[in-house]
Amino acid sequence: MLNIENLRKSYSTPDGLDLSVVDVPSFSLSAQEHTALCGTSGSGKTTFLNLIAGILQPDGGRIELDGCALSESNEAERDRQRAKTIGYIFQTFNLLQGYSCIENVLLGMHFGSEVDRDWARSLLERVGLGERMDHLPRQLSTGQQQRVAVA
Repeated sequence: MLNIENLRKSYSTPDGLDLSVVDVPSFSLSAQEHTALCGTSGSGKTTFLNLIAGILQPDGGRIELDGCALSESNEAERDRQRAKTIGYIFQTFNLLQGYSCIENVLLGMHFGSEVDRDWARSLLERVGLGERMDHLPRQLSTGQQQRVAVA
């Protein structure tokens, strides 16, 4: 369950003004619900998702995810909650270029409860990359890189 109250986030512009990018008075979503987040480029969609995931801290308001008050948690607590409850694929995938596919998946497991090489292999096989586990990101297509991020 996701509950948001009075969520606000802004950034400073080069001329020192505050640019409000997220202002959500109230929002809730149950585990069984689906929703779409739509808006123009630069309207705050990614910032909103980064706030919900605990990657960013809000300027104000409250974010509660499965009973955990992310907006009041420290970074380590937010990392643990994100690893436990959220599947997050970054727009640019954030794969480490010097690491193989399997190493990138294993690295992501460090934020969870355990690192399991067999499970990482299984995930890569499920996304059709069983034959590319030892390839570096630069040796993959963009679509294949995205599937590593999904794994």
